[in-house]
Amino acid sequence: MVSYKILLDERRPKKDGTFNVIIRVTHNRRVNTLNTNISIDRENWDTSNNCAKNSHPNSGLVNKSITEFYFKVQKAILLLSDDEDYSIDSLKEKLQDQYKPSKINTGTTFNDFSKTVIQELLDINRTGNAVVYRTGSNRLLGFVVQTFVFLQMV
Repeated sequence: MVSYKILLDERRPKKDGTFNVIIRVTHNRRVNTLNTNISIDRENWDTSNNCAKNSHPNSGLVNKSITEFYFKVQKAILLLSDDEDYSIDSLKEKLQDQYKPSKINTGTTFNDFSKTVIQELLDINRTGNAVVYRTGSNRLLGFVVQTFVFLQMV
């Protein structure tokens, strides 16, 4: 039987004084931990509910991220339990398969994307934002062109 629980890993504080949020997985009396890559200070952690307190500035986002990771671990454990092939290595491998980055669409350039966003803003009468986005886009593209020309001269 596999059990898992969300915890604040208070054994090793980070340099900034925060602690990692981990998921402790126990199987056949062997304990392993999975890092959620979320860190939080002790004052903003609710130990009774194992979540970030409402006093934390981003409590909703932090709790959502922790819950999403917890459900991914739970799903992977259930899939492995069905196959009766559970081991911590197989769990980590299953989790890495779930975290493979999606393919990046390289067919759209920044200029095309920014023009599309600006046109969408103009279509919904958000002209102020469209002007700001157009100015920012033009400045960025101008900087890139100047840098490219400078590098060609060097």
